[in-house]
Amino acid sequence: MPVFDKESDKVHYEAEGETPSTIIQEMLECEPSLADDIVSFLHDRDRYGVIRDGDYDYYDDTSSYEVHIPDDPSFRFKWKSFCHSVKHERRFFNPWAKKQLDEILGRALAGGWLSKNPVRTIGKAGDSIRHIYRARGTTGPEDQKRIFASLARELGPPPPNLRKQGRMNAPGIAVFYGSLEPETCVAELRLPVGSAAVVGKFKIRRALRVLDMTAFDGGGWPGSLFDPNAVQNYAWVRFLQNFHAEIRRPVQPDSETLEYLPTQVVAEYLASMVKPRLDGILYASSQTTEKKLNIALFHHACFVKADSHSDTSRADEIEIDTDEEIITVTFPRKKRSRKRQPLLAITDAFDQVDVLPESDHDGEMDDPRPALELLRSDTEIRRIGSVDYRTEDSRVVLERKRGFNSPVHRDLGASEGVENLLR
Repeated sequence: MPVFDKESDKVHYEAEGETPSTIIQEMLECEPSLADDIVSFLHDRDRYGVIRDGDYDYYDDTSSYEVHIPDDPSFRFKWKSFCHSVKHERRFFNPWAKKQLDEILGRALAGGWLSKNPVRTIGKAGDSIRHIYRARGTTGPEDQKRIFASLARELGPPPPNLRKQGRMNAPGIAVFYGSLEPETCVAELRLPVGSAAVVGKFKIRRALRVLDMTAFDGGGWPGSLFDPNAVQNYAWVRFLQNFHAEIRRPVQPDSETLEYLPTQVVAEYLASMVKPRLDGILYASSQTTEKKLNIALFHHACFVKADSHSDTSRADEIEIDTDEEIITVTFPRKKRSRKRQPLLAITDAFDQVDVLPESDHDGEMDDPRPALELLRSDTEIRRIGSVDYRTEDSRVVLERKRGFNSPVHRDLGASEGVENLLR
């Protein structure tokens, strides 16, 4: 690679890569002294040929190399074949699709060769993930009153007849979608400027086993280069590094029905085919530029603790008073006088909420304990003041063919009008 001298206009070239001893040390996972001895032996062995015939000294201290593993597209082909099968061939009772996922994810779920274990337990003592945020979009005070009239039910997973499809669920299947930060769950709603979101904070009440897709990003060390299956092993690690991006890939609204199918099948596979059972999946948000995480809890792990209060409020009985900094929600007076509380310090709930969602029995014994509990005093309303976009820009070059096989390219500058090209 060219290296420029800051004090002159001269340039010299330096080889990229590592020395032979460094590469041998990594390949053999041995001490540096042993790698140096091997390089010294190889250097001495080839010295005669270098002197006599002018051969290249491959083991000279100044030589640099990079390890290159030939590409093996087999795992990419398996994933593409899986997507095609569930989209266009067989959607239900597809043993071939299960076999493909076994081959793609089986080794990863066992933690093989990855830099960190992709299966982690959240919600337990000492774990950094103890809360999940979930938001509902609103267009004005009336929407907000309706949500506050039955807060836990509105912020929890919808009832069976209202469950729409999502990235990790087919229509009618319950999944709790949330984020680890309130900003991320608001971004996922893709609300227009001027609207607002009611954001709820949920406490994780019991330990949950989830697949952390970010563990795939770092890759890992797939064993020795001397392994007969080294090429395939390295290809598998490279595939996993791109698999997370494939799972979180943005999907346009008019393509969701078809494009969500592969991830829906992956979620059902993780929820029902993996032993011991997984409760959810952690994956990066596709709506934020930073590495913010979303979580999807599967149907057997998305129950919300029933509210401890005995009745619900009617939306038309709730008052919302808005100023610049504090939004005050006032519920109707009950038998005992209750003080008016600001939104950010709601201390009482006035609705009785059953365990959400309604039980979905699949023949397995589910943990009957609710996994989540809404912390009503931490509820927020977040207004959408502006939206930031990150774009990937490409310059457009317009061209017109002249004659049978002689294209004429024109690179339009900023001062040229398109009409001049299309005359």
